[in-house]
Amino acid sequence: MTKDWVSESERIAEYLSLLGYREVADAIVDAVAAGSTGTEILTALRWHFRKFLDSHLDLDQKLTGSIQEVIDGIDTALHAL
Repeated sequence: MTKDWVSESERIAEYLSLLGYREVADAIVDAVAAGSTGTEILTALRWHFRKFLDSHLDLDQKLTGSIQEVIDGIDTALHAL
């Protein structure tokens, strides 16, 4: 069974918003709303998450792991196309 990476991304965005990372949370939600294809949405989500991780090295390991799991899952999904 394949995980729903869009829903998982939205869940993480809600959590990031609660932690005060409103800008990236909004960017993730906007990427989902503005995307016209699944590939476009997944590519945008991966880009936002990578950018966020690269600039926030002091994050909790559980949060970092969740974000990295989404990135890896999106990579796998995109390579399967």
